[in-house]
Amino acid sequence: MKNPTVKEVIEKLSTMNRNAIVCHFTLENDKDEVFSTFEVIREFPNVKYIDDAGDEVVGNVVAIY
Repeated sequence: MKNPTVKEVIEKLSTMNRNAIVCHFTLENDKDEVFSTFEVIREFPNVKYIDDAGDEVVGNVVAIY
């Protein structure tokens, strides 16, 4: 699964209801969905991470908790 950029997330969100609540979910045993809202959004500059190609790179990352 490709990691989206902030630009791609903004483009996708701009087509949605601006009053909607942003949530994430996990699937446990492929049966139950557990939803929770995001509480913190932070940008971290110069973070070392693995990109979609599997290479280690340094760049800015936006983390949603």
